[in-house]
Amino acid sequence: MSYTTACNRLTFRGCYFDLTVGGTSTVGIAGTGATQTPSRVLVEDCVFDADNTGTSGGACLDTSAGKAFLVRNNRFRFSAQGAAVTTYTTFIQVNAGTVGTISDNYFVGELSATAAATSAVLGVTMTANGTLHLYRNIVAAIVTTPFKGFAAGDCDLGLNYIGTVAGGTGGTLITSTT
Repeated sequence: MSYTTACNRLTFRGCYFDLTVGGTSTVGIAGTGATQTPSRVLVEDCVFDADNTGTSGGACLDTSAGKAFLVRNNRFRFSAQGAAVTTYTTFIQVNAGTVGTISDNYFVGELSATAAATSAVLGVTMTANGTLHLYRNIVAAIVTTPFKGFAAGDCDLGLNYIGTVAGGTGGTLITSTT
């Protein structure tokens, strides 16, 4: 599903996105380019199921440079059961100038022993020119860097946790982005 700047107030509620084909161009919801700036896009109560049997996959959600968007209460799942799968790039991608909130989401995976997801939320060309609110998100231990690619002024973090494996503590508060 793709959209442009003209799609103000676009709403996705209770949708299921089956991303079963490998390849970095396989995306669930995406702006048609990094500079698309729709206002007040809502993505709520959706499931993004990236059951990828290729070697990589595109973001489940790419907000472009959206303004005042809200992404909440969604499930982002990656299954890397295919023998060739080694990594999944990111679940959500945001671009320069993004302003919005990502809250109460679950980023999980069912991965083989050698696979990992690189990031839950990836900032692309974010250089202190956007404001992203990341609140109450749960990120599975299979995600290498939960929030990646942000300058210090780009994010507000609040009560985000990354899980641990069975021998761990059950979760660790995420205190920074990289």
